[in-house]
Amino acid sequence: MLSEDDARGLIDRAHATWSSRNVDKLLTLYDDDLTYWCNVGGPGGGPHILRGKAEFKAALDAFLVSTESVSKVQSFALHDPFSIDPVGKGTVFFRVVHLPTKNVLEGTFRQIVTFRRGKILRLDEFHDEARMKAFWQLVADANPPQQDLWNFPAGAKRPRNVK
Repeated sequence: MLSEDDARGLIDRAHATWSSRNVDKLLTLYDDDLTYWCNVGGPGGGPHILRGKAEFKAALDAFLVSTESVSKVQSFALHDPFSIDPVGKGTVFFRVVHLPTKNVLEGTFRQIVTFRRGKILRLDEFHDEARMKAFWQLVADANPPQQDLWNFPAGAKRPRNVK
């Protein structure tokens, strides 16, 4: 059984490790069969979905090339701790700085976390789609260096030099 304190500690460590930019250490907190799901940023305007540690690592590494990002859990509650895969729900504060343009996005998002054997199995994030799209549009309009931006919302104009 996963206690609420253990679950909260794991989520707090995950956000602190992400904020320290240590992707390899962050991955040790996740199950090998992890799924990351975000309501924005996927192909065709759908959700952004990553499966497995390799895909998750590649996306996080790519994101950190041009950004600084910090996050901190504001609230968290574990639901059904006696389940095989208990689920926790929380609210997370975040701040992203796009380094080439110095544009800043900050706010909160909802997060649903599924745990398995003391690790994070699934991470679902629910962001404000309009704010995300506006932020990445500002980045695109500033014409940043050539790269594929992780979590670039569908419908936002890509810079001319990004394929």
